[in-house]
Amino acid sequence: MAPDVGGVIPQEFSRTVRAIQCGQSVDWGFPGAGARWVDTAFMVLRLIEAGHTPGEAEGWARARSTFAGVDERGLTAWAVYVAGLWTHIAVSNGQGSSRRARLARDYARWRLERV
Repeated sequence: MAPDVGGVIPQEFSRTVRAIQCGQSVDWGFPGAGARWVDTAFMVLRLIEAGHTPGEAEGWARARSTFAGVDERGLTAWAVYVAGLWTHIAVSNGQGSSRRARLARDYARWRLERV
């Protein structure tokens, strides 16, 4: 029987523990389906945050099978959406990172210059 974890549904907790024991990872932060390139696109933002240029970060992403065939307009729309969301979070309640929001805006601007 799974231990009491304060509000987490025991079946879900047990499923998570089994997944971790099997070497799988479970990310409950984004529990939903999306385009296969979305996780890689988020990594592009992290690479930019680490000091890479947008071109270098996308170059890394394009070498991944999950990014193969990415729709350029869809990627640009996603970048603009994330920039807006992260900016909204950063300015509306102070819980977001204004630095990450700026980096996301810079990346979106870079993408828009190439459309």
